[in-house]
Amino acid sequence: MACTPIPVYDFSLIKGDDYTLTFKCKEEDNPTDLTDHIIQLESNIPSLKKTATITNATEGEFEITFAKADTETLLNKRVKYKLVFYPTGLTGNKSTKFWGSINIATKDII
Repeated sequence: MACTPIPVYDFSLIKGDDYTLTFKCKEEDNPTDLTDHIIQLESNIPSLKKTATITNATEGEFEITFAKADTETLLNKRVKYKLVFYPTGLTGNKSTKFWGSINIATKDII
């Protein structure tokens, strides 16, 4: 049986800015029902660990928000993360939906 690779999604944050990532989860072109799901962004940097806000469960829509305070003191320029779903809450099984790197940019390089 062949393994399906986990998708990679890299994104950037500007150090010291507020930022919201918006997602719509689909399976076979149909929205994934996220009712009862808990979605978390896991990272080895405590300020970047986030629990997503599910904005429309039946349409598979959720957001992850980073506040200014989450990044303004970071010394890292690149942080690895993974996004995991807990379909039945934190006590149930989890599955990694995608992973990647968060690039932390400073305002002066843009």
